[in-house]
Amino acid sequence: MTGILARFQFSSLKAKLTSMVVVSLLLLCFSGGLGVYAVMVSGERLETLNQSGLSDVSSLQHIERYIGQTVETLEPAVRSPRRADLEAVNADIGQYTSAMQTLWADYYVDDAVNVEAAQAFDSALTTWTTGVQTSLVAIEEGEWIRGL
Repeated sequence: MTGILARFQFSSLKAKLTSMVVVSLLLLCFSGGLGVYAVMVSGERLETLNQSGLSDVSSLQHIERYIGQTVETLEPAVRSPRRADLEAVNADIGQYTSAMQTLWADYYVDDAVNVEAAQAFDSALTTWTTGVQTSLVAIEEGEWIRGL
């Protein structure tokens, strides 16, 4: 290796400038390669994180959103049953409840779920869904009785 380097004469200005450009290009290629490698590794880590938890968090956020939409749809019908279009309210709430139950079933099947917390939430969700259905039945019966 020293024999190959000894052939080059670095005493001239042209040789010194050329060697500085070559060394800087090599360093630039090395740092670019490290940057590309770091991006690939971080992409793999992000994919692992996404597979292990973010999809579950997203499912729970969607369930929360459907609960909020159900409350927003049900509240006007509870406050003023005569003004409410009960068929539309039933259809919307049925759609939200179905989507919520599907998301929850997919989440609940996962092995990484904390069993105790999931069972507590499952029980609370079942109680809440039953309460919503009871409210709808009460509104419909109230409207039927008022119609007599």
